[in-house]
Amino acid sequence: MVALSIAFLVIIFLGYLILYAINDNLANFYLVTLFLFAAPNISEGVGFYYSIMLLTVLVFGLLIPAAQVDRDNVSFTGILISVGLGVGVYFLMQYMQSQSAQAIIGVPSLQINVAVQQTLSPAYTAVLGIIENKFVFTTLDILLHYGPLLFSGLSVIIAPLIAASVFAIFHLSAFDLALSSLIFAALVAGIWIIFYTAYSQIVAHTAHYLWNAVISVQRTFSIVGVNPLQ
Repeated sequence: MVALSIAFLVIIFLGYLILYAINDNLANFYLVTLFLFAAPNISEGVGFYYSIMLLTVLVFGLLIPAAQVDRDNVSFTGILISVGLGVGVYFLMQYMQSQSAQAIIGVPSLQINVAVQQTLSPAYTAVLGIIENKFVFTTLDILLHYGPLLFSGLSVIIAPLIAASVFAIFHLSAFDLALSSLIFAALVAGIWIIFYTAYSQIVAHTAHYLWNAVISVQRTFSIVGVNPLQ
């Protein structure tokens, strides 16, 4: 079951990459479809957060031009480089977490008891990480678009700070984390934002997808009595 779960993780992420290479909005609706399958197994409070995130991404993704330059990086080589960078960012996150017990990014737990659904649980959980990223980046785009009206020339500085803070506050409230984890979450979001604006959002999606996937596999198969490393 572990091997099958990992296979689903790879297939679903590849599906996202392919659709993203075609059209970002098409990839967004792919996330909506996956979320609809996962939603019945998410607690009502956390599910509400993700519903708002998706609605924001879909509406403003159509209305506001994205800040990223990654439409030039959707070639096979560009996406491959982005995935490689994302794996590197994931290991950087692991290192950062190893330096502090309070360096935590919350990962949602799905309430699944059926064996077949448990196999899909890590993939659903990993996809939620991409949804969080999309919300943060959409928030950034909104602030950069309307920021000059509010913050004048400081919008390019204030917008990333607010977007990273939104991610940190979401994790603090949704997953009941300690206040000390706020800085780590905001710092990680800041790293993702740098790659989003400078190269490709796929870097952040890869890192967050891996983060959620690894934790979810460990959770899921320890619950059913299987060592996820075997």
